[in-house]
Amino acid sequence: MPGTSAPSPSRSHSGARAFDALILGGGIAGNALAFHLAHEHGWKVFLYERHTPAGGASGKAAGIVSTQCWNAWDIRAVETSRKEYRRLSEEHDETLFLETGGLRVVSSEEGERGLASAVDRLRAAKIEARVVTAKEAGELLPVAKVDDARAALYTPKDAVVAPTDLTLLYGRLARENGAQVESDLGAAEARPVPKGWELAVGGHTYSAPKLIVACGAWTKGVLGRLGHPLPLAPYLTRACLIKANVRKPFPWLHDSELDVYVRPFPGGDVLAGDGTELKEVDPEHLSPSSDLPFLENVAGFMQRRFPAWASSSVGASWHGICTSTPDRRPMIGPVPDAPGLFVLTGFNGFGVMRAGAASRWMADALARGRWTELREVDPGRFEPPYAPFEPRPGFTLER
Repeated sequence: MPGTSAPSPSRSHSGARAFDALILGGGIAGNALAFHLAHEHGWKVFLYERHTPAGGASGKAAGIVSTQCWNAWDIRAVETSRKEYRRLSEEHDETLFLETGGLRVVSSEEGERGLASAVDRLRAAKIEARVVTAKEAGELLPVAKVDDARAALYTPKDAVVAPTDLTLLYGRLARENGAQVESDLGAAEARPVPKGWELAVGGHTYSAPKLIVACGAWTKGVLGRLGHPLPLAPYLTRACLIKANVRKPFPWLHDSELDVYVRPFPGGDVLAGDGTELKEVDPEHLSPSSDLPFLENVAGFMQRRFPAWASSSVGASWHGICTSTPDRRPMIGPVPDAPGLFVLTGFNGFGVMRAGAASRWMADALARGRWTELREVDPGRFEPPYAPFEPRPGFTLER
């Protein structure tokens, strides 16, 4: 029941602790799914995170929540997530969510055409959006130097969130509603059994009819070891904190040509990122290259777009691992030819933007057996054998 402590799970005939669902992965999507299954549907859920909760891509995400997306499904998912994050912030912690608005500036004729197309999509979805001139963009974000831009797309309801805090909140709410959430107990072994799946970890075995793999960049390896691979490609992204001593929030900004974004960050800092390395990496054997080229690129961007902050020091820089799919859409749903096995992954760098909606819709689908809302992101849309592919940029206006 919602609000109760975790119930004592029953035992299966094999001695395993029995649940309704097992979730592998303690990022924002996995924790949100555990919460929705427990809270809305009363399921007994066991979630396991091998490392630190929110320690992967969720904890290193930009935390921008923007409806400036490339298709109707994405727009609907982000808008649903935005409303959920606002509600959670109002109910639990007002610092989780900040409505800032968002600006995407373009400097080419092609980019300007992309903005016009994006506005049409957004307005069709009843999202407030408009193309503004460079002068208007400068008025919306006075500290920015955008006079050489042709235009900008402005979405006033866009927001920024605190991804780590949001992930941990979902985990706490999941536990308060009866889910068992564990982490840092070593490697877990998943295996199919006659009535579903078992998960062995930390000296215990857990069983359920359904296993959901939601472990981000590690999902590809997990599915491969289970004998059910899907076309996924983990890739690196980079970000840094700039000690700009900002006095008040400002609209996030993304320069489509320079492909760098900035957003306000608590404590007066500015978070800046690009650093996307468009090649697949192995998260188990990662040797990232130096941050220096990334930091030099950000420094050039700041000098051009934010000269008032260009001399500010860098407080920290880091890399995260995102997961790409061949068509830039997530994979959410049943894994083909694997009864009881499901996947929640492939967010192409935008897991935080979509996780609130994706996890809620998946919880409803698992409980009711109707996958209508997630049909467009069904993992079965790809036919084996799966050809290798290179990750594509996520923050784009391409359809």
